[in-house]
Order: sequence, then structure tokens, then C-alpha cells
Amino acid sequence: RQMRRNFRKPLIIMAPKSLLRNKMAVSRLEEFSGGQFEEIIDETSKLDRSRVRRVLICSGKVYYELLAEREKNRITDIAILRLEQYLSVLRRPAHGIARTYPRGVEMVWVQEEPRNNGVYPFIGAKLHYHWPECRN
Repeated sequence: RQMRRNFRKPLIIMAPKSLLRNKMAVSRLEEFSGGQFEEIIDETSKLDRSRVRRVLICSGKVYYELLAEREKNRITDIAILRLEQYLSVLRRPAHGIARTYPRGVEMVWVQEEPRNNGVYPFIGAKLHYHWPECRN
């Protein structure tokens, strides 16, 4: 997106130190040339969606922490969605992803910061509007 615009401005990417050497936080070269930016990344593991009872929605490094805990405890009924661009919730709510999970599944926003900090004050009402079953 940055390269396709008529005007150019510096692109600054910030990442916590814990992700710099994390083997899970890498992309293959083909993804840069043949892929595109994904605003919402659905569950990437082979979970049986019909058995999912809770969907965690998060952003940033907390995803890798949730994933590690889920694997460590062998949890198979919790899916994790990554929100890569917050405004995407306004434009194309969930891209139909929420409909791929069972009706009545519990959706939970997860962040490291307290509820009144982080991105939740900005995104909370929008999440509840588009995903009424979402709680924080």
C-alpha cells in the first residue's frame, strides 16, 4: 500500500524486542511478492471449527503469548483472530470470519493493558457493534 500511493512518506514499523527473534513472527519471501496485507488474520491452525467455544481477538505480540499458552496446555476449542488494522473493523466487519464459527460462540477481546488503556477505548464500541457477542 505504501508503494502504490502517489506520495511517499517514511514507513516506520515498531515491534517489541520479544518479536525480533521469535521464529513464529516471520514471513516467507513469497508472501511479500505474491501476497497482500491482511487486515484480519483468521485462525491459522487446524482446529475443528464446530468444536470452538471461544474466539480470542487480539493484536500484536499478545497473539504469540496466547498461541504459546494454547499449545502448552493442548487447548483445541479456542480460536485466535489477529486484528492487524483496527479501522478494518469499521469498513468490512470481520470479513465474514465470525460466521465460520458456531452460533453463540463467545468472542473476547484480549490485550495486555488494562481496559481503559491500550486500543480497547478506541476499538471496543466498534467490536461490540459488529460482533455483539464480543466481550472484553
